[in-house]
Amino acid sequence: MTTEQLRKEIEVANWHINYAGISITYYRTYENKTNPIAIDIKLDPEECARRLSAIGSIDSWCDYDGQIEIYWEQDSFMKREMFNVFSSFFKLCQWEALTLAIRHELEKETEKEIDNGDIGKSIDSITK
Repeated sequence: MTTEQLRKEIEVANWHINYAGISITYYRTYENKTNPIAIDIKLDPEECARRLSAIGSIDSWCDYDGQIEIYWEQDSFMKREMFNVFSSFFKLCQWEALTLAIRHELEKETEKEIDNGDIGKSIDSITK
């Protein structure tokens, strides 16, 4: 499944960020099916930092004993803030929510391919 195919199958309905992390609700219409399936993603602050950094929405982040510190640019100024402060100022846009949903679906597809492929069968036979 390509990113372009997923983009056509996903419609983001709701997204927000707060001190607890990111929550995204989207609908995915699978090929040859008429009813979309609602999917919720909930990301904790560390996972938010990882994923926002991966798509370029923040510059970098650090974990200080469970406290996530975010480095990001706001109004042309570089800021360094703890996640709870960052989450109150950062505006999570629809593009970011859609990108996170697409990446989530790609991860699920990759895991399914590994589980169903030769590697997954090899791992299953070793662990049994």
